[in-house]
Amino acid sequence: MRTRRLFPILMAVLLVGGFVTACGGDDDDGGTTGTVAVTEPAGTAVPETGDGGGGGGGGGEVDCPAALDAAGTVNLTYQLMIQLYDDGQYASMTSPDSPVDLDPEAFLAAVSTLRVLESVTPAEGDLFGPISDSLDTAQQAGEMLQQNVAVGTPFADGGGQELLDLANDTFVDVNANISYYLEAAGC
Repeated sequence: MRTRRLFPILMAVLLVGGFVTACGGDDDDGGTTGTVAVTEPAGTAVPETGDGGGGGGGGGEVDCPAALDAAGTVNLTYQLMIQLYDDGQYASMTSPDSPVDLDPEAFLAAVSTLRVLESVTPAEGDLFGPISDSLDTAQQAGEMLQQNVAVGTPFADGGGQELLDLANDTFVDVNANISYYLEAAGC
């Protein structure tokens, strides 16, 4: 049973490490958040909005700092969801003294922010399926989380296990697809 809980956590750590590294988690800009400091080989700065040009086929402009921030919120909240394996975990993560911020509303707002990726068409096609499917799944998880937090003891009625199963089954796919579409958007 312990291995079943450790595997998703290990995967989360590996995915977050890769996500942070791929998205420029080691800033040289003095810690300023929301900036993109990428340059072209000729030294021309890349704008902070993607135009679908990162290997992608286009679509509307994407506010990269906002999209990257939203992706981080989705990733972190998914990591927390896969640790909600009993009512005690819900109580611990929702208490005012909790060191983590389990915020279903922020998660749902982040998913809504990422809907802009639906206008991006990756040049390589939908490697992980349409982004709309991944965002719909994340939306469903967020709504379930919102209901479970409101109930307080979601394992009593089965909602806790349902969310845990959904989060474990979709964590990697949803986050990989979001990263893929962010890259296609030029973020």
